[in-house]
Amino acid sequence: MKEQEDYKTKMRADNKSGTTGVSYDKQNNRWKAQLTSYGKIYCKNFKKKDDAINYRKYLIETYKNN
Repeated sequence: MKEQEDYKTKMRADNKSGTTGVSYDKQNNRWKAQLTSYGKIYCKNFKKKDDAINYRKYLIETYKNN
């Protein structure tokens, strides 16, 4: 089975953050940064969108070679 890291996927047309893997959670009123790499999910919530985007970039740099 071929697994694809989600940092290689295209951004969805309905993306509101402008960054793949960053979305707004209406229930918690927080921005969520998420990365899935080889079946493992890394996820964290933030009050500020910029913090979520920066965390997503950190996740990509940390886990893209794993």
